[in-house]
Amino acid sequence: MNAYQALEHQRKLLFVTLWLVITLSLVIGSINVVSFQANTIASFNFTSAVLGLVILLYFKRTQNLNVASWSVILAVIFNLFMFIFIAKGQAYSLIWFTVLAPLSFFLLGKTAASWVSAIAFVLALIYVGFSLPNSNPHPLKVGALLNVAEVFVVLWFLFRYYERARQDAYQALEKVSITDRLTGLHNRGRLEDLLDYHLQLAKRDSSPLSIVLADIDYFKNVNDEFGHLEGDRVLKQAAKDLRSGIRETDIIGRWGGEEFLLVCPDTASTGAATLAEKLRDQVAKRVQTLDGKSVTLSFGVVTAHPNDTPTQLISRADKALYQAKERGRNLVITN
Repeated sequence: MNAYQALEHQRKLLFVTLWLVITLSLVIGSINVVSFQANTIASFNFTSAVLGLVILLYFKRTQNLNVASWSVILAVIFNLFMFIFIAKGQAYSLIWFTVLAPLSFFLLGKTAASWVSAIAFVLALIYVGFSLPNSNPHPLKVGALLNVAEVFVVLWFLFRYYERARQDAYQALEKVSITDRLTGLHNRGRLEDLLDYHLQLAKRDSSPLSIVLADIDYFKNVNDEFGHLEGDRVLKQAAKDLRSGIRETDIIGRWGGEEFLLVCPDTASTGAATLAEKLRDQVAKRVQTLDGKSVTLSFGVVTAHPNDTPTQLISRADKALYQAKERGRNLVITN
């Protein structure tokens, strides 16, 4: 699941929550009117339905997930407190606070949900415990109050743990999905996304963007003579040296096989060629095969034109790289 998919999942979750709030509020409100003549409580049920509909319409119009999520939680908290007030702190009113923990964790995330749900529940307990001492009979016995508190605390810890585990799993999955397993660099899919993003950014800001396509020279010979394990070692070492030699703003990844792609935002061809020459020299001096021979790379450098697509840009870089191969390898060619 990538970031876009995670956001879509969060949007769907909010839609489901809002429709559930609207539907349940209308159903429960109707039951309170017809079966129990509890018109006051029903009025808050219907108010919840209206609030849910307003938030739903706002979200559909603006797609502001953060504001809509906070609006849902604050509306739920308001209605829970009003319900406790109307029910004079009876246990059946307080028990609904146990819904707040999972709902908050689903919509707000671990940190915000932990604070919001905990503070709201503590305030509810304070209200019931100290603001209604003279009720006769008292709305909650100590045992009932403790049971409600225990249920909330268990749910709070369970969903906090679940949310942390979910976030850790998502981050691990995202890292795997965008990382080349052998070299630890960005994989081709991630490079394609980043290249497209920075190309659009360069067009918008009228800033230069250069890319460098690099290929290990005679890599097939390494595999044939020493085996694929040695080939893998050479790939990893070359990747390590390339990554150590780039600037903080540069992006590097494994384009495929023994090819690497370097994306250089806000960099003209001269700067990119200088960087490529530095990397060429660095790898040639540091990376060797088992028999002590230097491992070299050929480089093709191009700068984006105003109407370039990612495919066109890569194609021109590939042609420059091919020229470097034709002219003897271990060269930097700017096209």
